[in-house]
Amino acid sequence: MNNYFALIYSTDHLKHKLLGATYLFSTSSRKDLWEGWFKTAEGDRIRLLFSASVAETALFTDRDRPPPRQNKLRFFESLHGSVVTGITLAKGDRLMTIHLGTGPRLLFQLYGQQANLMVVENEAIVDAFRNPGTLTGTDPPEPRAPLVERSGPPGGNSPKSAILHTEPRFPRHLVDPIIRHYRLDMHSASKVAEVTRMLVKAMRERPQFRVLESGHLCLIPEDLLPAGELRIFEEINEAVRFTFYRASRNRHLSRLKSSIEPSLKRTLKRTRQELKRIEISIKDLEKVEKWEENGHLLMANAHRTTAPDCREIVVDDLYNDNRPRTIRIKPALSLAANAQVWYDRAGSARKRALEAKKRTEKVELRIDRLAGAFEELEQIGHVSDFEQWEKQYRDLIGHHGGKGKEETLPFRTSTYRGYEVWTGKNAKSNDRLTRMAHKEDLWMHARGASGAHVILRMEGRRTDPPSDVIYAVAAHTAWNSKQRGAGLVPVIITKKKYVTKPKGAPAGAVRVQQERVELVEPANLEQE
Repeated sequence: MNNYFALIYSTDHLKHKLLGATYLFSTSSRKDLWEGWFKTAEGDRIRLLFSASVAETALFTDRDRPPPRQNKLRFFESLHGSVVTGITLAKGDRLMTIHLGTGPRLLFQLYGQQANLMVVENEAIVDAFRNPGTLTGTDPPEPRAPLVERSGPPGGNSPKSAILHTEPRFPRHLVDPIIRHYRLDMHSASKVAEVTRMLVKAMRERPQFRVLESGHLCLIPEDLLPAGELRIFEEINEAVRFTFYRASRNRHLSRLKSSIEPSLKRTLKRTRQELKRIEISIKDLEKVEKWEENGHLLMANAHRTTAPDCREIVVDDLYNDNRPRTIRIKPALSLAANAQVWYDRAGSARKRALEAKKRTEKVELRIDRLAGAFEELEQIGHVSDFEQWEKQYRDLIGHHGGKGKEETLPFRTSTYRGYEVWTGKNAKSNDRLTRMAHKEDLWMHARGASGAHVILRMEGRRTDPPSDVIYAVAAHTAWNSKQRGAGLVPVIITKKKYVTKPKGAPAGAVRVQQERVELVEPANLEQE
């Protein structure tokens, strides 16, 4: 958009549009984009746009429209009423000037990190679009020395070096396509120079304003550089305008996609991990019968006594022709109590397995949708398609303007055995988390120590989570407190409806009306 050869024709376009027009005002609707309004002698308004973005440096006229109402900042008010008397492009350099009367001039620097628009008067910068405080009072940029005919063979060993030696202003984005088309890597440097001069002559004498499939502007005629193009334009201004807006849309689309891709990946990963945990729970069902048998066999031997430090017992296996079976036991418990431990373990595993079986299809469908959503996201090429995608998968990504739920919530979220867990980040986050939780959710906090408020979401479940889930989340609560390094930490567990915030209390402070306390060893939930 801002290569030197394109600016030659843009200068001619601006002369046709702006000579004799009166400068009205200018403003900026977004970063690095300046918009100036001019009024012709016939009363028509012309809007001139200048992008100082490194990736999208451009200068072109566009359809007139009122400036944004919410943006009150105006630029270069002292120029109001000045008439455009001339438009020039520096010889051999990308510095364009709009002369206003016999005094000030608008100087557009259309290259590099310092792309900018400056007001120059008496050969000093008196104002600037970017960094006015730094530039005011300094000398304006001067055109680089004009090129002279270079003698001797082109320098460098590569075709690219030879092209840029012959014409340093040659559009960089066209160098590789030229090398491939003319197979310049197989020719001498003198042949490369010959082809380069031919193409430069064509851009000067019979340009074709094409926008290639790559999105780049190309002035080389199609007969000299066949390449797939998106559009061919009659005028340079329309080609620049099309290229700029397409690049802006693509950059905006890239930001939208990159804002949601990480969260979507993490959600897909967590859901796949959840499915693995479900499969493990279902697999435990295969062991339930044996665990129940252990309980029955221990009850059948409840009359026996064991040594205080005994950790296993051998019994006759009534279920396997009275062959010996070794059963693990806890030394501190009687055999009858150990039998109940095995019964509890079997019952808990059976309950988890049955719940897991119910969740399996739902989780598998969610994985399929997440994987499909991610694949479709990668293929999106237009902002409008992204908006449709966002509507279709809003239940997966949340309602936060393209950003994943995890990225916008004021607390951390995770999943444990199918239960969602919220963890506060700081005092204010703890307040938000507690307010947003449902009254039936389980609320946890390390007793007598500062730390995160943690919510174990119930999400409509009518029965309490399994005891091992509650214990694991309580351990996670202890881990996210000042008592992380302690051996055992007391953790308050209650329903959120029993947690209130006293009027005037500092951030993070609450009152708990009903509670039970579990002693747990701190453990990071993510490591479960």
